[in-house]
Amino acid sequence: RVYRNGWTEWKEYKAKDEFHESNFFNLSSFNTIVSVGDSLSCGYQRINGAIISNNYELSPFQYFVKKYGTKVYWGGASGATSVELLNNDVSNYNSSPYVPKGFNYIKTLGAKALYIVSLGTNDSSDGTQHVPIGSKDTINDPTTFYGALNKIVSEINKIAPSAYILLVSGF
Repeated sequence: RVYRNGWTEWKEYKAKDEFHESNFFNLSSFNTIVSVGDSLSCGYQRINGAIISNNYELSPFQYFVKKYGTKVYWGGASGATSVELLNNDVSNYNSSPYVPKGFNYIKTLGAKALYIVSLGTNDSSDGTQHVPIGSKDTINDPTTFYGALNKIVSEINKIAPSAYILLVSGF
């Protein structure tokens, strides 16, 4: 049984095919999505050994564009950490014609329906980008992953208090 529209309106699916063909789980109700992320949200691909990054046409969010006509805004950068994205320090990650964007860009968009925050891959690297994961004690320290993520979610809540925020991370 699936809840639909009002607490008294339930739909019971008896066959697997009927359930999968339903309109319930398709996110089509979101007419706008803001992708706040790194390469995994901006279209990073490795094709025949060649790395392609910041190619929005290869982004997983193109599924929503093609299937539902959803308007997607890419507010991240391939290679960026959560701290760099929050601080708008993403200019080193340019992959023309897809220009990397930081949190200032996300603020200029105004309120949107759904924000998908997909960060952490570059934070956990052992290279010069390493961002400490932090803990509950560093939740307000935006130089840690937890703190930067907390600040990003708090800022999104200021921009769009009624928006849905989906967090995706290896952490």
